[in-house]
Amino acid sequence: MSTLRTESPAWTTEFRAMNTRVEVHLSVSELSQFKTYALRVQNWFEVQERRFSRFISTSELCNLNASSGWVNVSPAMSEVLSLARQFTRLSEGAFKPAILPELEWLGYDRTFEELETHQSRKRNGESSVEAIPSRRWLFDPVTRMFRRDPGTTLDLGGIVKSWCVQEISKWLRAQSDIEAFCINAGGDLTVWNRHASGKRWTIQIEDPFEPQRDIVGLELHSGAAATSSRTKRKWVGPNGVEVHHLIDPRTGSSAEGNIVQCTVLGSHLPECEVISKSMCILGEIEGLAWLTRQNLTHTLIWVDEEFRIHYRGPKDQLEPITAKLKLDFVHDIQI
Repeated sequence: MSTLRTESPAWTTEFRAMNTRVEVHLSVSELSQFKTYALRVQNWFEVQERRFSRFISTSELCNLNASSGWVNVSPAMSEVLSLARQFTRLSEGAFKPAILPELEWLGYDRTFEELETHQSRKRNGESSVEAIPSRRWLFDPVTRMFRRDPGTTLDLGGIVKSWCVQEISKWLRAQSDIEAFCINAGGDLTVWNRHASGKRWTIQIEDPFEPQRDIVGLELHSGAAATSSRTKRKWVGPNGVEVHHLIDPRTGSSAEGNIVQCTVLGSHLPECEVISKSMCILGEIEGLAWLTRQNLTHTLIWVDEEFRIHYRGPKDQLEPITAKLKLDFVHDIQI
């Protein structure tokens, strides 16, 4: 779900992993260095895809979803489960990983590449899946032990991609011969410069209604950005109704809020991703109230159903954005 494009002064390559395009931009002195680091990034994503994919029957996630009783999880799974629990609380339930039955009932029961080439399975009548609030899963981060109630299955795709970007970015920052980099996995990205005088990265935010054009280019020295959109990953679901992958846990159906696309800038990429998804699920009125309750001061740019562009964030970042983009609404941060 790539809704950000990156222009960068660096060696560049890309590959596919986790059902999306992953771009690697590295500023190093030698091509051989770039190839070595780019291969390390690709290997990292491939290993984590084999761990977290719900479409690989031997993955750790699939084993968890089929488990009974308490089971021990890997350190990587422990980190992601801890984040999932943290973000469920932060989002006040707008983000919940126990939505796999809804996704599968709506037809998202195979990779999106397969979904695009095959009609989703038709189902008649109302969903028979159990209500999301009644599903429980327990996790102890100290012992790394996990337990789920029967019928509870998790989909960690809502944060695992951004977690992968963040973790490999930590490793890249520790390499002394890398001057700058950007890792972009389908719109979830981190950018970094070793030196304060380093050239800024230009991040292009895509028009959700006309993907071939951009609505604004943002310049970032170092940081994270995540974009969620209702216009990506759509398919014809049960009874011939078009659905998308952003599930509202309160209804068990695709979100119907008035925010079509939301981009969030910050320092912690998984948190940015959860905020962007939650805003698309909650909609503008509920979303703004939620941001205030949680004291969230990230920079947000979103597009509503009438193609009105909104900004919420620090005032010192407003002027550079308005110099490039006509905003329809500016929302004050009220803490």
